[in-house]
Amino acid sequence: GGGFRFPGFGGGGGGGGGGGTTTLVGPSMDATKFKVAWRQNGGPMMQQGGFGYVFFGTYDATPNPNAKPVFVEVCIKLPNEDPDSVKAHQGEMEINKKVAESGGIPGVADFIGTVDLNPISQQLPNGLGSKQGIVWRVVKGKTLDNFFDRGGGMSPVVANTLRINNEPPTKIKGGVVYIKTALCEKVLGETLLPLAQLHERGIIHRDLNSRNILLTLNHGHLTAKVADFGCARKVKGAALTTTTISGSPAYMAPEQLEGKDLTDRVDVWAFGVLFWETMCDQPPWASKGNSLDALKHAVSLQGERLPLPSSDKFPNGGRAQYIKLMEATWHVVPTARPSMSTIARNIGHIAASGGSSYVGEHL
Repeated sequence: GGGFRFPGFGGGGGGGGGGGTTTLVGPSMDATKFKVAWRQNGGPMMQQGGFGYVFFGTYDATPNPNAKPVFVEVCIKLPNEDPDSVKAHQGEMEINKKVAESGGIPGVADFIGTVDLNPISQQLPNGLGSKQGIVWRVVKGKTLDNFFDRGGGMSPVVANTLRINNEPPTKIKGGVVYIKTALCEKVLGETLLPLAQLHERGIIHRDLNSRNILLTLNHGHLTAKVADFGCARKVKGAALTTTTISGSPAYMAPEQLEGKDLTDRVDVWAFGVLFWETMCDQPPWASKGNSLDALKHAVSLQGERLPLPSSDKFPNGGRAQYIKLMEATWHVVPTARPSMSTIARNIGHIAASGGSSYVGEHL
């Protein structure tokens, strides 16, 4: 149980506003309708990271004075004064707006709107690079990396939390665990289609990893969603030219490690790493310490790849087909990697042929 609060998602519960996808409140929300402890300085209502700040509170979304009060639990993201943080914040705001304006995408962050906080600037802490906030609904959940026990499976406590402990327990050295078929199914099935739809809109996530996949219970069912678009960019033309290397090095494709032009195939590479991590229950490239230089040398210069999962990771069969697909996501030539929609179709075909019960139901 427990967990931390995280930007919410379409279809998720949380807050006084109830479940379901929140419609965009408007071009800009009313700063005076937020109830937030802006100056709590590191308390439970504020999280601080390298990018800036995330504040938690509620928003009064009551449509009119005569209506029943509606309070939505929200979080507001603001950048620090670092120019790169401000630029990334502006990019994330634009990406969220574009997704919302196109009707939203099930499976990505439930963006509510933006807010100009200048009217209440006296309440804000020092060190902000912008007073233009990005607002999401909040739900309770944990990111995918929290569910790995790194011992070969899922702990009974976690399995019970996710309500998937009806699978036969498997004995391993570290104790009794449950094979993570349900978790694998969720991660693979419920992250592919949102990413494919983002790519159709010309948006690259650029930071797909197990810390950016949220697992939450929604009406008794486990739901996996893609989060954190701080590194996401809209591609104009054939590829994205960047001046900085952003993302998590352990999940980066060679061209991303080298600072070259990027396409949506960097997300495909990262998905292959996420697939590997979920199947193997290990952090990718742990020996490299998530070092950009070390991974650039290993992956780009030496052509190293993660060791392929053993047969025991595929108790229902289908290893050869899945390994072939995994290897395809790690092709050194970006255009030779399959698209997200192609991966979804292939995984669906493998599952339909009886190769595995990990995935397919949600595709």
